Amino acid sequence: MRALAFIVLFSVGCGQPVKTSAPAPETPLNNEPQETEIETASVERHAYAFRGTITELRQLEPAKKGLPIILEDVVVLSANKRAHRYYVADAIGGEYGGIEVKSCNEPSCRAVLLPPGTTVDVEGVLSVESDQRYVVENARLRLRSNKTSEVPQAELPTPLAAPHEATNGRFVGGYVVLVDAATAEPSRFAIIDLEPEAGKNPDYPEELAASCTLGAVANDADCCAFGPKYRWFVVEDEATRARVHVSTAMQDTWSVRAWPCTSADLGRMLDVGDGFSKLAGIIDVRDQQTLIMPMSDRDIPPI
Repeated sequence: MRALAFIVLFSVGCGQPVKTSAPAPETPLNNEPQETEIETASVERHAYAFRGTITELRQLEPAKKGLPIILEDVVVLSANKRAHRYYVADAIGGEYGGIEVKSCNEPSCRAVLLPPGTTVDVEGVLSVESDQRYVVENARLRLRSNKTSEVPQAELPTPLAAPHEATNGRFVGGYVVLVDAATAEPSRFAIIDLEPEAGKNPDYPEELAASCTLGAVANDADCCAFGPKYRWFVVEDEATRARVHVSTAMQDTWSVRAWPCTSADLGRMLDVGDGFSKLAGIIDVRDQQTLIMPMSDRDIPPI
């Protein structure tokens, strides 16, 4: 899967060393009380189910859509309250150790939003959207421990080589921080486009386009109902001029926002030219674009 020529994506063939480390766990992404007394339920093993790590799952040739699976001892990287989905990773990380998980629709699946660092088992059904992107559908998460652990992350060097190659699944669903190849310090970025045509949210109604703008928000409830008007914006590496797409999917957990949802947001909006001293988050692939999905202020701190 190839990207458009003007986009810089992450590559499997960059030839740069990739280090793995484990930063301190993030704080919960919601302000609701966290349940800690969920019992670990027994799981009946399906005769044809896969049971093991995410890395082992990615090594199946080929992985089959609809396969019942159980992922064991994985760590929650992030949680999306609106969509009831998670990203989880093998505790030791790794290039193919992350995956997206979508909770089942039953109340028992959605009663609790687990914070990053929670160790769980995941039971669900595999969806194979491409050789790059696996998703666990109709999932149930079961606690392995009431204690939180460190969130695994990888350092991905910039500048990014082979800019027009896709990731081929490398690090997709995992947590990364972009670092300068020469200094190993976090790379610095600046916004060059907040309204990319290709980044429009297809679920955002056209009739709201004029009233829910960067200048004013006419009706908070309407403007908030469909998520950000743009699914991603574009930043540029200050040193290399390499472009990276930043997902707005989790912008509710930042102090500043890419697009307004309520009138209160207008005082904390990002703008073209705003810079960041670091860029980190979950790597994902959507609509042939490789995205970085920041999860908190620590992932995208303004300069």
